[in-house]
Amino acid sequence: MPEDDAAARTAPGRAAIKSGKRTVAFAARDAAADNCASALLALLPQRPHGATALGGASMVGVAAALDPAFAVAYYGTVRAGHVCAV
Repeated sequence: MPEDDAAARTAPGRAAIKSGKRTVAFAARDAAADNCASALLALLPQRPHGATALGGASMVGVAAALDPAFAVAYYGTVRAGHVCAV
């Protein structure tokens, strides 16, 4: 994902995801992934040092078609510090 991060910084309007006729730019994907990460983190109680009550990374299952919603869920899960199981 480091190459995606570099591309998102240098060309946020460039297409990150193409699915059929739908295209999602890096900036839009990143904003949606950040929202997903925030929602995941809000589900788990936080300990004082910032780890989740489950002791750090948790496995999160994502059931979605291979489309932009899947990519957002995947990136959001990873950004929240969890492992994404597909």
